[in-house]
Amino acid sequence: MVGTNCLNRMLELIATIAFKLRNPSTKLEISRRKSIWNIDFEKWKLKQLLDKDKKKVLNIKWFK
Repeated sequence: MVGTNCLNRMLELIATIAFKLRNPSTKLEISRRKSIWNIDFEKWKLKQLLDKDKKKVLNIKWFK
């Protein structure tokens, strides 16, 4: 059985990729370090998303 944190991470990652597919002008780079997903886009900057336990789930960086 998949844990809640793992499921939340997968759903947020899928939502982020779906957003990228709707905006093909942005570049997407996904890397994984110490169980933290870093998703770097080219154009904007966004704050970190936190799960219910206030642990880092996704670190999304947007650049101008």
